[in-house]
Amino acid sequence: MPIITLTTDFGMSDAYVGVMKGVILTIAPHVTLVDISHEVPAQDVLTASFLLYQAELYFPPDTIHIAVVDPGVGSERRALAARTNTGIFLAPDNGVLTCVLMHSANWEAYSITNAEYWLPVVSATFHGRDIFAPVGAHLARGLPISYLGKPVDDPVLLTLPVPDFKASGEIIAHVFHIDRFGNLVLDIKAEQLPEIPVFELAGHRIEGLRRTYADGVPDALIAYVGSTRHHVEIALPGGDAARVTGAQIGTPVSIHNGEVTKTKWTNS
Repeated sequence: MPIITLTTDFGMSDAYVGVMKGVILTIAPHVTLVDISHEVPAQDVLTASFLLYQAELYFPPDTIHIAVVDPGVGSERRALAARTNTGIFLAPDNGVLTCVLMHSANWEAYSITNAEYWLPVVSATFHGRDIFAPVGAHLARGLPISYLGKPVDDPVLLTLPVPDFKASGEIIAHVFHIDRFGNLVLDIKAEQLPEIPVFELAGHRIEGLRRTYADGVPDALIAYVGSTRHHVEIALPGGDAARVTGAQIGTPVSIHNGEVTKTKWTNS
């Protein structure tokens, strides 16, 4: 049974998500529908991109992912279908697919211009229902992705934060994502850290890595290797690291190699 996932900023108080599911099931009643998230902050393309990147590896490689965070709906922006080694992705061409495409060794993309696979009447403000949902359903029924339109080799890609490795040995990482608990996902991975990492963020010093939230000490920030592709995270166990530090997306985090005090735990 084909799987179609949905990621939107629609929330659940309106009928938008349910209507998209209704369109899909009318065309392809045999599919399994999975909600990745409908709580993406309104028009937050970067967060939507990160959530796809966070989820894609945990679905079968023939999964169809529909992501509709679309502040430019109805404009001249393209609608895209992209195929990677992890699945097929349908989204507006506004950067939603940035994290997926930039971490894919091979991909192909097509503009979604063949109206034969859209709903007969297309609203200027709800392409999730009228274009992306029916196209996803037709793909689930076996439609070749190349039937959707012409190849695209220049999708819109967001400028993502990347760690800055300085000659002095200091690394400047950045907050890449903030989850609902206030945990800070950084743009640096565990294998990029120095042997004994020391983190400096908004006047806070964090020495070494902890293994779990429970390994922390009361009211102290911790750093650890999170569950998303070995990205390092900063958290306040039982609290909200984003609120305490005032961190936002892009906030810099200084990292250097150091010696951890005896009262601190490390994973060495």
